[in-house]
Amino acid sequence: MAVVAAATSLLLVAVAALTVDIGMQRVARTDMQSLADVVALDLALELGSRTVDEFENQAPTIETLAMESRDRNKGTVGSVPSLSTTLGRIDANGDFQELFDDAVPTAVQVAARTSVDFAFGIATSGSAERSAVSQQTEDTACFELGSFAAALDLGDSVLGPFADFLGLGTELELVNYEALASADVSLLGIAAAPAIGSPTALLDPSGVSVGTLIEASIYALQHNEDAGSAENNAAIAVLNGLLETDSGLDLDGTVAIADVVSVDAGDSAALSAGLNVLELIGPSLALANDDSFLDVAVPIDLSSLGLGAGSLTVSAIQGPRFACGHPWPTPDDSCTVVKTGGGACARQSQVSIALVLEESTIPLIDLSGFAPVSAGVTATVGPISLAGGVGNGKGVLSSVDSCGPPDQITVSTRSGLLGVELEVPITLGGSVAVDLSVLPTALQNLVGNVLNLPGLLSGLLGGFEYQYRAYRLTATIDEVGATLRASSEGTTSAEAAQLESPTNDRPGAPVRVPESPQPLSLGDLAVPSSLLSGGVTVALTYEWRRRSTTIAGIPTGSWSDWKKSTDGAPPGSSSGPLFSGDLSGLATLSAPLLGTVDVAISSSLNQVIAGLNNQVIDTVNDILGDTLLPLLGLSGSGMDLYSVSRPLCGGPPQLVG
Repeated sequence: MAVVAAATSLLLVAVAALTVDIGMQRVARTDMQSLADVVALDLALELGSRTVDEFENQAPTIETLAMESRDRNKGTVGSVPSLSTTLGRIDANGDFQELFDDAVPTAVQVAARTSVDFAFGIATSGSAERSAVSQQTEDTACFELGSFAAALDLGDSVLGPFADFLGLGTELELVNYEALASADVSLLGIAAAPAIGSPTALLDPSGVSVGTLIEASIYALQHNEDAGSAENNAAIAVLNGLLETDSGLDLDGTVAIADVVSVDAGDSAALSAGLNVLELIGPSLALANDDSFLDVAVPIDLSSLGLGAGSLTVSAIQGPRFACGHPWPTPDDSCTVVKTGGGACARQSQVSIALVLEESTIPLIDLSGFAPVSAGVTATVGPISLAGGVGNGKGVLSSVDSCGPPDQITVSTRSGLLGVELEVPITLGGSVAVDLSVLPTALQNLVGNVLNLPGLLSGLLGGFEYQYRAYRLTATIDEVGATLRASSEGTTSAEAAQLESPTNDRPGAPVRVPESPQPLSLGDLAVPSSLLSGGVTVALTYEWRRRSTTIAGIPTGSWSDWKKSTDGAPPGSSSGPLFSGDLSGLATLSAPLLGTVDVAISSSLNQVIAGLNNQVIDTVNDILGDTLLPLLGLSGSGMDLYSVSRPLCGGPPQLVG
């Protein structure tokens, strides 16, 4: 019995010792969990602006910050705890994802480890390790530049452009577009569709097919909080129609959703925001229809003016006009969210307009059908060029000011809207010659003798008698050029726009930046006065001959050969021009036809300019008018900003999991 009692006592002591050691290890584990939680929350306060590289290589490093937090939270059992940290983010599935390099982390994982010495038992010590994940809870808001839905206010006039932009073989009726504009979905709801599966797959840069996107949108409408509503059912009916083979859509064409919506796949709050179906499907169809949002050629036919024909090309590259995310202190210029840390940034569509017509020479005065007249005045026009466009404006969420009421956010805008300029170089020159040889010979000879009275006297008093013929009056216009321009100046601005929900939500009133933008349109071309002030020289040329005479004017010799006055004028005659001045001075001449040359030139130029105004200027202004720009998210020379749903205001860091 004594032996059994002794053995039992030893066993009880061993069990008690093991119990004490295990208890100490459990206390250590509890301490490590508490320490990991506290350090993770501390470190989360440091997140939001620094990259992973900066946390790892610039003071204070993430390890230093972790050690400082540990040292502020002493009192744990066991050895001095060791800490390891991993920087990352929380993905849409709620899982921690490690980040690297220049990514900006929004979550941190902390592992705390210690060891305790065993007073009894088999082992001499035991370890305890626990981990925690904390994330920064940030403000989140959504806004949009321009609105397809707002463009529907233009009524039936918008249907043609919509059909062209979206690549639809047949135009939808206005009520169909309105049905799409009346229903909302979230990207999270679309991503949940079996055909897609996750936000990461939806936002994959390789894109999703048009058919898959439409099917997923139908799924989202069937499963969101408004499922079964009249608005959702109407939108589903339209989307089902787009899936029909006769809709004209390329259902296999792909679109990168990131080109339409600026949102991070890990931002669950942004992914949950309501997105108008038309605002998502419209740009997506347009992008899938072509590499650019818009690429059309408008024929310009100036052949009736002698300037040939060409095409006014209009192309647009769609930017992500709808943006959801957190404030972004240092956005990149591209406004794309391709890495964690990118915030809410939207960019306007960039529209370029171009026209080039090759150089042409056209007659301004062509009197070749009149026998006495030869040559003419011509204008060399071109090459005509029109270049420029609109766009390059962007908005970045700079702050969430209040989660109301009222709900207010501030969007920092920067616009560098391109101007549009038309250039028409014109060079004027040529000559008009009036052949007076059709006049009777005696009359021509009389004119010559009147103009050369010394020669006439020489023949009468003994010397030489002169005869004249082949008179030709020539007005030579010096080459003069000018470049006609019509332009719409670009604008630049940088200002903050405050949006309030629901006042500035669709279909409410947008905030316009700048508040009173200059209209983007070309003024008419006009004939510059410089073209009518070119130099003009009027000269009289003729042929002459002579023979010797006695003092009584009796011929004593034979006639010489005919000579041209340009080779040498007879003695006593003037060799200078009859007139030297500018075009307007021709009106003072009484010479046949020449006195109206300036009027004829001006009239012809005005006809050419009128044609350019009608064919080019009006076409450009129509393109930049009230239909195209709202579709592209533009308003005159500015931007229309809309808030989208209520913002979400963040709080202190939170533990995850």
